[in-house]
Amino acid sequence: MAAIIELARDKILDFSADDGDEIDLSRIHAGGNGDAFEFVTRFTKSAGQATLARNSAANVTMLRLDVDGDGRPDHEVTINGHLTADDRGVWIL
Repeated sequence: MAAIIELARDKILDFSADDGDEIDLSRIHAGGNGDAFEFVTRFTKSAGQATLARNSAANVTMLRLDVDGDGRPDHEVTINGHLTADDRGVWIL
């Protein structure tokens, strides 16, 4: 029987880039690519990948992190508002 592993989930409900808020991922071990996360459109079974998905109806962005390279998220963060990988000053990788 396969083990069931709970996905680590967090929420950031008061994020505001306009107020200078940042999301610091630099202290999370990102796996094999120089220990920094890389934004991708989908996981490709390479450690250290991050994806963003927007839920317009709920006005949130889902950040998913694949630390170990198995192609599945190890961490998931729900962030209020719409964020992209190109948002300068938001991401500390």
